[in-house]
Amino acid sequence: MDNTIRSESSHRISRRKILRAILIAVTFAVAGTFIIVFQFFAQDVVELSTGSVAPQDIVAPRQFSYVSDIETDSERERARTSIPTRFSAPDPKVARQQVDRLRKIFDYLETVRADPYGSVADKFKWIAAIPDLNLSDTVIDQILIMDETAWAETRLEALSILDQAMRDEIKDSQVVTTRRLLPTKVALDTPDQQSMVIVDIVEDLIKPNTFPDEIRTESERQAAVEAVEPVQVTVEENELIIRAGDIVDPRTLEKLDALQTNQPGFSWEENVIAPLVLMLLITVIISVYLIQYAPKILADSRRLILLVLFILAFIALAKVMIPYGGFVAYLYPMAALAMMIVILIDAQLAFILCTVLAFLAGYISVEDSKGLVPFLVLSGWTGALALGRGQRVSGVILAGIYVGAVNAGIAYVFNLSLEWNEVGALVLAGLLNGVLLSTGLALIGLLIIGN
Repeated sequence: MDNTIRSESSHRISRRKILRAILIAVTFAVAGTFIIVFQFFAQDVVELSTGSVAPQDIVAPRQFSYVSDIETDSERERARTSIPTRFSAPDPKVARQQVDRLRKIFDYLETVRADPYGSVADKFKWIAAIPDLNLSDTVIDQILIMDETAWAETRLEALSILDQAMRDEIKDSQVVTTRRLLPTKVALDTPDQQSMVIVDIVEDLIKPNTFPDEIRTESERQAAVEAVEPVQVTVEENELIIRAGDIVDPRTLEKLDALQTNQPGFSWEENVIAPLVLMLLITVIISVYLIQYAPKILADSRRLILLVLFILAFIALAKVMIPYGGFVAYLYPMAALAMMIVILIDAQLAFILCTVLAFLAGYISVEDSKGLVPFLVLSGWTGALALGRGQRVSGVILAGIYVGAVNAGIAYVFNLSLEWNEVGALVLAGLLNGVLLSTGLALIGLLIIGN
């Protein structure tokens, strides 16, 4: 009778432990999924403004395209400025007005020349006071002393030259050039004194005869602007948007805004189901190992809960440190987890967990993880091997030194394509990972397990 009661009690206890282990496994899978899905620091969104300094390298996690208002406005401005100011056709009224003005000036000069009562000084003063003309003293002297025949020739030649010059298109910016070319229009057989008088009188009457056509110019510019298509910018996957320490300019800010706008929407398949399936696979792998090779752990609630908490803590740590690669990702202390698992259970499970979590890190990473995954795997394996069966503080410290050395070598080998300073930074991260972070966390784990 007592044996029967003892057997039933043992059966109930065994079943209770199995149910508890299943509950812990389900909780582990759900919690791990939540950690993978949850954004601790909104890593895909960086709040920056024009003129601020980028705190880190920002790369495009995927290819995306957007219509750039800045580039479109720039193209439109180029199209607008490519259309020069349009001018009206030469206005013949201006030419006629100036030629008529020249005739009146010559009529007045002839009157002054023929005045029998005016003195030379008076005539000089009257000619110098003619509006629109700025004649030199030498030219005024020539006007007063020139004989009638020469004066008649001068008058005809001046009217002819002004008529020719004003028939051409003369913009406001071309007035000086046209005046400078007047001597070339004077007949070659004209004496120098007459030529000087002709040029000096005519040049002051050269005026613009064509003017900016604002309506036509604006119409053509507007048409050119409207013909510009919106400029679409494509950012490639893993393209560097801004380097750490660079000043954010408007174009970069627009690209960052587009990156935020182009964030993929929520997808049950990508955001929930895929991480859940991944965590279920990890749970199954760990469960199968424990059932086959460490069944006593299933009955030891404390060790089982510690195992789950350690793994979840390192998944959360990976979620924070891994996504964007670089120096911080190479600080991820995989060896610390390996040493904790060796102390808590055995080295075989440590090997399995390091491999599985390394691939999980590759899944979390938005950077190229081809060098990071082997780094994490070998770092964890080194920690498990270096610790061996020793669970003393000195053994953990020595294992951390081994891990640092191996990390440095792996970081160097898998990143030779980078710049030497970037390789050096990753090697340093590997050393710090082993000697400080992994050692420190493993010692904390040893303390927790021991208590």
